Amino acid sequence: MCIRDRVKYYVKKLMLWSYLSMAVCNVLIIVFVEDLISLYSSLSPETVELTKTLVIIHESCAILLWAAAFVLPNALRAANDVRFTMVLSIFSMFMFRIGFSYIIGVNMGYGAIGVWIAMVLDWIFRVICFVSRYLSGHWLKTAELKDNR
Repeated sequence: MCIRDRVKYYVKKLMLWSYLSMAVCNVLIIVFVEDLISLYSSLSPETVELTKTLVIIHESCAILLWAAAFVLPNALRAANDVRFTMVLSIFSMFMFRIGFSYIIGVNMGYGAIGVWIAMVLDWIFRVICFVSRYLSGHWLKTAELKDNR
């Protein structure tokens, strides 16, 4: 097996383990969300409901998106595709997390839920870009792969 095939194999293995661990952890958090929130004894009923909503938004989207949005770019960085991942991450952070948080959270009046929606939009954008980059194979051109058998 050539070095490029081994790199692809380990990226896929890393992604599989990331998805599995995210699924297990996040499902457990969703199942026990009320128990976890009850650890904070002096919360108002409105705060409890908002917290449950935010946790469910985060955990359900994290199961599907987080590994591709944050683990995959680390694999790309490890293969020396640093500039693309850095520029895209900075752009995405300002455009979606900050820009859309202001638009959805403040201007549209969704508050904290709007901020979390903006965060999910950031994740979706990152997934589209990083998965496209991985599938295109362009990241392999920047990799300094040496076959040290």
